[in-house]
Amino acid sequence: MDYERSILGRKRQFLSIALQQISPESAVGLLRADAVNGVDPSQARNGSEPLLSVVLPNYNHASYLARAIDAIAKQDQSPNEIIVIDDASTDNSREVLTACQSRYPNLIVLFNERNAGALRTLQRGLEAATGRYVYFGAADDQVLPGFFSRAIRALEAAPTIGLFCAETILLDGTTGRKMGIRPAVRPLRKAGGLSGKEVEALLKRADNFIHTGSSIFRRRALLEKNGFATEAGSFSDGLLARKIALTQGMWFSPKPVSIWHVHTSGLSRTMALDRGMALDALTAMPRLISKDLDFPKWYAELFQRRWRFNSSRVALEETIPDGTLLAAMAPKTHVDRAVMRLLAPWLRFGVGRLATLAWLTLRLKPYRLRDIAATALDRGLKPR
Repeated sequence: MDYERSILGRKRQFLSIALQQISPESAVGLLRADAVNGVDPSQARNGSEPLLSVVLPNYNHASYLARAIDAIAKQDQSPNEIIVIDDASTDNSREVLTACQSRYPNLIVLFNERNAGALRTLQRGLEAATGRYVYFGAADDQVLPGFFSRAIRALEAAPTIGLFCAETILLDGTTGRKMGIRPAVRPLRKAGGLSGKEVEALLKRADNFIHTGSSIFRRRALLEKNGFATEAGSFSDGLLARKIALTQGMWFSPKPVSIWHVHTSGLSRTMALDRGMALDALTAMPRLISKDLDFPKWYAELFQRRWRFNSSRVALEETIPDGTLLAAMAPKTHVDRAVMRLLAPWLRFGVGRLATLAWLTLRLKPYRLRDIAATALDRGLKPR
């Protein structure tokens, strides 16, 4: 056993030195297979540096807080620190957090004197974190067993990679009904790494393949990108993840590691359904992206098309879709206007909503349908 540990230690040392001498793209190639299987997270600490920090913002989620903290604290790879930032909650969150602190000595609680909003609260948590890796949770969501250890094994085996991401199970926040699994398009069929160039190629045919709740980031990478851009609003965490993946690469595991409880009052859904907010994002976000050198020049226009489609898709999920929002988000050609007017009276029926979604898919071309179908088929053939 001692001999095997010695060999494994030398192998890691050699691999770490070698990876520092080659490009991130080459490093990902070396590590794409199953290199993560031989890394023991308990041996990953570097001196006194904490290994993992969890940042958990909270605003009036007292009824969910204990569940979220319990799931985090009971991971087989326990975080060194769980930093909860309460954003001036008006419910009994403070009492819940006090009770949790009595059970978990690694729980650190910070309080905002005034409500600062989700992004500033996340940024405060990032600035307070000391771990080599950071996980950003949500008080009303929960992590699944084995998530942290799987992520850290991958990140320790691939020291040039900026983040680990996996799959998310979506549940209706009210009924608990399973709504699906994200991402809709898997970056890879098997666990492995993608270089920045490979992420750029992937971004041309798919998007939203990094869900923050199922990702763990290298803290150094987060700080190099200056954390969360408040001007990006609810898109901030997604854009930050894309920037890291495009410049430092990412590791993807095709396994669910977290549960996202989807609420109708959630910020992302609210922005997609509010006509004014949706249209503001349609102009502001492409402008912001086009100024950021981390993004390819072609991405701003593609993001705009995808936002048109995503806002419309969410609108079509409503019992009575907002026809004015759909008309505003559709392309502006005479043909598109005519088709949307023709479909408008049928939006109250399922066939009308399906026909509208099919038309917008055809016209906006947000994603490759064969990629979505391939991922759905792959999940169907490999039940969890």
